[in-house]
Amino acid sequence: MKRLVWLMTVCLALYGCRHAQIIQDTTALPDAAALCANCNAPAPENLFQNECVDSPAGRYAITYRKPATADNELGIVCLFDKKTNHNRGLFGYTRDVNVQWSPGGDRFAVNDYYASNASTCRIFSMDHLAHPVDIEELMKRAEQERPGSFGFAQNDKRYMQAVRWVSNTRITLMVWGWGEWNPSGYRAFMDYVVGKG
Repeated sequence: MKRLVWLMTVCLALYGCRHAQIIQDTTALPDAAALCANCNAPAPENLFQNECVDSPAGRYAITYRKPATADNELGIVCLFDKKTNHNRGLFGYTRDVNVQWSPGGDRFAVNDYYASNASTCRIFSMDHLAHPVDIEELMKRAEQERPGSFGFAQNDKRYMQAVRWVSNTRITLMVWGWGEWNPSGYRAFMDYVVGKG
């Protein structure tokens, strides 16, 4: 089976760079293996900012690296299988990310702080890595189906992040922001149930 590297295309707009869709590309980042190196072999501090989050059972780790020298260079999030010593690029990011594993280790959430005025959370399932659930996109679709229901997408500043996994299939998210729809701002907590929304 053809090995795929999942990367995010980056628009080089001046203000925040709205994150683009995840794409399949085997040539987009020839240095993906170097960026997704083994967690136990840290890169030189002056080249990369490194993070590594082990799965609960310890077989897998999510690694994310970003060049430490330039804010506008793409970082990459990878899944490292310690048993097979295989890295898989999941997506690129522009600003900052962090990761939380589900208690059972078969899912993980990636908070992607992709712009100064927005963030999203992606939920990955180990058996469907190619199709993460983007919570921001789900909320936007729900608002289109029920106009005026929440106003998340209408705000200038809109953020969300995974707070904690309640169970292996339920995660609590915090959503906050302000703007035209909510000039005084808001903060809400909500649960997302994998497979149910």
